[in-house]
Amino acid sequence: MTKPMHNNCMTTNISGCESSLGLNANKNFNAGFAGLGGNNSIGGINGMDGMNGMDGFDSMFGNKDVFMSATSTNIYSLPDPQGLVKAVEDATAVYLSIKDHLRTVLEKIKLYLQRSAVLLAELTADIKSQYSELRDTVKKHNRESSDHIRSVLAKKIINLRASLMDKISNFENIRKWQMTVTCSISTTL
Repeated sequence: MTKPMHNNCMTTNISGCESSLGLNANKNFNAGFAGLGGNNSIGGINGMDGMNGMDGFDSMFGNKDVFMSATSTNIYSLPDPQGLVKAVEDATAVYLSIKDHLRTVLEKIKLYLQRSAVLLAELTADIKSQYSELRDTVKKHNRESSDHIRSVLAKKIINLRASLMDKISNFENIRKWQMTVTCSISTTL
């Protein structure tokens, strides 16, 4: 079975494991170490299970059967290659699906940003022309001596100011929208 060596080290006699445990040593080398901390494990101490060699893969991919058989006690066993290939194919498909969806969403956002830029350009031109018209109307109102024409110009000034304020408000809202979208996306990506 096991025999002590000079520094309290232990070596394993495979044929002893075979005979004492009733197992084929060539088929299951790790059987002699089964009591040290669980099957295919490292570092079981005082009856506590050790860390399984594939635990990192299990937590990363979530499917233990893909990588190692749950009943495998052979430390030289490797995962099923078809299972590994399938896991990579599945992960690739998910990645490509997410990548395509992200590309679609970003293209839509790009179109909306282009539309908002066109709207801002139109609003800028409208605001400039209305401001110029308002300034000219105020000058005419101040120079006019007739009460009737002054009242007509005063109504026009009120309407121009309201329209101008509405367009400035729309401009500011579109600009805030642009900043929110671009800053949020650049932070996210």
